[in-house]
Amino acid sequence: MKLFALNLSFCAAETLLVPVTPPPLCPDLDKNEICSTECSDGRDQCYNECAGDYSCVNRCNSTWLNCLESCPCSSGCPDGCIGCPHPVCEATEQYLFMINYNWASENKALHLRLSDNSFIESNFNYHYEYMDVDDACVSYIKGQHFFIGGYYNPRAIIKVTDCEFKLQSQELTIPHIGGMWGSCETYNDVAQLCFYDGGVGARDCQTFDSESEIGTFSESTHPHDWSAMAVYDDKMWVVGGCDPDDYSNCHNHVEYYTQGEYSWQMGPAHPSSEIYAGVVLGDASGVYTFGGRGGNNARSVYRMRNGSWSFLGQMTEATAYSYYFTSGKIVGDYAYVGENSFEKVSLKDGVLPLSTNIGPETDDLRLYYAAMILTDQIICIN
Repeated sequence: MKLFALNLSFCAAETLLVPVTPPPLCPDLDKNEICSTECSDGRDQCYNECAGDYSCVNRCNSTWLNCLESCPCSSGCPDGCIGCPHPVCEATEQYLFMINYNWASENKALHLRLSDNSFIESNFNYHYEYMDVDDACVSYIKGQHFFIGGYYNPRAIIKVTDCEFKLQSQELTIPHIGGMWGSCETYNDVAQLCFYDGGVGARDCQTFDSESEIGTFSESTHPHDWSAMAVYDDKMWVVGGCDPDDYSNCHNHVEYYTQGEYSWQMGPAHPSSEIYAGVVLGDASGVYTFGGRGGNNARSVYRMRNGSWSFLGQMTEATAYSYYFTSGKIVGDYAYVGENSFEKVSLKDGVLPLSTNIGPETDDLRLYYAAMILTDQIICIN
């Protein structure tokens, strides 16, 4: 798989109706991510050969939509890989390809091979001399990966393309800084950029659909600075955070947003008296918190399912005392989270040990809001 650039502003491409996020209960969302990324790569290759021919662009779009529909968890294979003929369902190897701000000066990336937990170094051109993704939002939209906003470039939109960053010509109208400030999540195939008090506001969100901003939406009940969000049960959830006007006022409030209702609702409070600066992830079984500041959260793993929270256990490393503990991704029955160390956490009930440190013995990964891109092969080696 390669990641190709899109340099196109044709109306046919900009107004195309795109399928929304696959059903969250589908058992093979990991395969869908690999498949849809490959579909978008193929579309971008096709665009590059069109040379301004609108009929060519339309053919590219039609082929792309057909490709997406054939992916597991899409309309052609709604039950995932069960009975699905797509080749991605036959792939036996998977990798997490990690792009990380702290490696930018080295133009370095890493693969984690999920079958044996081994790390493989590769190359990535961050163009660090003029692009900085410190505290940017990492979002997966329409089969493509973006870094949006950031501390030094709060209006920038940067796409991951063919083993390098590609700065896009469009910019955010409203600035966004993630990381220690705002939060973001991909919900219904749109990036939701929320809770940055220097941008849209400490209780508000704006949206970006990979080509343009498409609006803002309603205030949450509480401010959620330095929080994190996840998608579960067709809702977008935010867990904990702080008041940017008073950092002694951090909390455990949980809220959720449902598409179509256009309002935030209160959910079950997190068991800790306060939680912030941790990893929050979601899958078909619940919302999970991994570590975090506040209370005794440094190594704790909690799950919220069907309206109630439960304590799953502890990770091996108390990494969350540093604000770098922000990177994670769920693949199948495991969550992969870390900063300097790297934890593989079982999400399947009754499986022990809950968590294993699979990182390098030196514990020096220096992950900081890293993108974790799922692939079925090693990329960006040359």
